[in-house]
Amino acid sequence: RAEEELRRAAERFGLLVQNSSDIITVITVEGVVLYQSPSFERLLGYRPGDRVGRNIFRDPIVHLDDLAKKREFLDEAIRRPGVPVTAEFRLRHADGTWRHFEAVGQNLLADPSVGAIVANYRDITERRRAEERAIRAERLAAIGQMVAGLAHESRNALQRSQACLEMLSLHVRDRPEALGLIDRLQKAQDDLHHLYEDV
Repeated sequence: RAEEELRRAAERFGLLVQNSSDIITVITVEGVVLYQSPSFERLLGYRPGDRVGRNIFRDPIVHLDDLAKKREFLDEAIRRPGVPVTAEFRLRHADGTWRHFEAVGQNLLADPSVGAIVANYRDITERRRAEERAIRAERLAAIGQMVAGLAHESRNALQRSQACLEMLSLHVRDRPEALGLIDRLQKAQDDLHHLYEDV
């Protein structure tokens, strides 16, 4: 009966791992991949066996700019046995594109049934894209508010200077040269006014 229970537990575990939406990776302290779950192929396009036996630092699929973060992720897991550690980095898909992943790793070196570091990787690419779109939208809204404020305040200043020019033209109406300069100033102000309206 105990053997049957053990067999069923192993089958259940196998099914859970086979159908997991996250990538499960088992890594040595040196960074050598001991196991790669089947979801590795679904999420990154590589066969799981392609990475087994390879060192994640000497043969990386992590973005070079994120390699130090991955090293720190593994080092922190080594320093903190039994404590989940997290990190985010980009991994290269087999098609050459970059995907964003959130990783949770745990040092199970002391567990004789594992004897390694186990990391779960969740694809957060779409979430990151949505966050970036939201940030861009916020920036555009802020720029729009700033431009609207600038146009409003500038229009007020232009109206004040226009009023002053009209009053000045009354004081110098007997001086054609001064009136010509005032006329040129008024045309420049009209141009600025149209520019702000366009903005």
